[in-house]
Amino acid sequence: MISLVGALIDFPIVSGMLALGQGSLLAFAVAMCVSGSVVYVFHQKLTFSDQSGPQFSRKRLAQFLGNTLVVFLFRVAVFEAVSLTGLQQEICVALAIVSSFFLNYLVSRFWIFKANVGEGKE
Repeated sequence: MISLVGALIDFPIVSGMLALGQGSLLAFAVAMCVSGSVVYVFHQKLTFSDQSGPQFSRKRLAQFLGNTLVVFLFRVAVFEAVSLTGLQQEICVALAIVSSFFLNYLVSRFWIFKANVGEGKE
């Protein structure tokens, strides 16, 4: 799954930036920019290409960016909430990423990259 690749990109970036003293907002934002770009391209070209077509779509990109923003905010909220429990920082990062993993995939599968019969380039 390409979403797993995104999670594997997110974890070291967020953990590393937090270890360097950066805040969770910045750490998750940078990670989501990097992993989101990679995941979008792979989903467009590989995972959902048979459904959504190989063409570029502004609508699809806007949907993906909107979903990425929601996932980003969700992950930061989960991270901050779980951090209050006193768990190790890396565990909090992992829980924040894993908590949104399947939701992110399902939104991509059934909304962003759904079969778009008759959709041309936008």
